[in-house]
Amino acid sequence: MPIDPAERRPLGRTGLTATPLGFGGAPIGGLYRPVADDDAIAVVRRAWDLGIRLFDTAPLYGYGASERRVGAALANRPPDAFVLSTKVGRLVAEVGRIPPGAEIDRQVLDGREDGAYAGTNGRKVLFDFSADGVRRSSREPSGSRPSARDTESSSRRRRSSSRWPIRPLRRSSPASDRRPTSRSTRACSAPPR
Repeated sequence: MPIDPAERRPLGRTGLTATPLGFGGAPIGGLYRPVADDDAIAVVRRAWDLGIRLFDTAPLYGYGASERRVGAALANRPPDAFVLSTKVGRLVAEVGRIPPGAEIDRQVLDGREDGAYAGTNGRKVLFDFSADGVRRSSREPSGSRPSARDTESSSRRRRSSSRWPIRPLRRSSPASDRRPTSRSTRACSAPPR
């Protein structure tokens, strides 16, 4: 049965609607090979022209490149016209600003650290699943610089807390109690304190 890629469908019980076909942003972040900014933005705009209204990205994808490129391509679109999802728990940092003891996501491929994404020189991805880290990853642009104090205090909180710091607003199944990895800004909230 063929699908209409421009049809809008409810996204769980979030109140959001999205197209059944989405755009994944890992390749335009330079997954396995370099991608020019102009080419990446043109691909996202072409997906829009074809009716796609669900876009997924993450700080990991090109260590911020995918998020910047998707943002540039969608900047002049009405925000209620699409759903943009990203991930939390990873922050992009410049190598010289990473404090000692920070938990780095090394992304080893074929024995090379940072081997999956092209053009990530000078940046690393840090794990930070603390409540503060989740908030920072949703409000700071990729490539922002966590301070040594932020990262060290987040590491202490992460080690001392066994609870995942973010929950979906509405649960659609028992599986939603598992550790979420993606979010829509209107579909998640921090837990009550």
